[in-house]
Amino acid sequence: MKAFIDSNPGLQSRFNRYIEFPDYSAQELASIFLQKANECQYTCDGDVRASIVDIMRRTWTNRTCVAKDKNFGNGRFVRNLFETAIQRQAVRLSTQSPLTAEMLAELTLHDLGFTYDD
Repeated sequence: MKAFIDSNPGLQSRFNRYIEFPDYSAQELASIFLQKANECQYTCDGDVRASIVDIMRRTWTNRTCVAKDKNFGNGRFVRNLFETAIQRQAVRLSTQSPLTAEMLAELTLHDLGFTYDD
């Protein structure tokens, strides 16, 4: 947005106040993920609950996990992680039978794309 405003001197005088939105912390990202899961009636197993803050911290700081560039939106990352977890859960459960309501509602570290030794 700043580049757009700077491209036209007439715009600079019209937009003289800016609001900075800092990135969410790892704890806030973890809370957003767990809240989204809860809102969609999913539960997270103990390993996910125990690891979610660390997962968010590592993802945020390790650029090999996420292509963090100037366009990276960490709230959007959490939404995408949640949606991908649901897809992975479906694939994981597709080979299991019989399925229970608890199994259909539970997300694991595997569903988040992490293994237990990550």
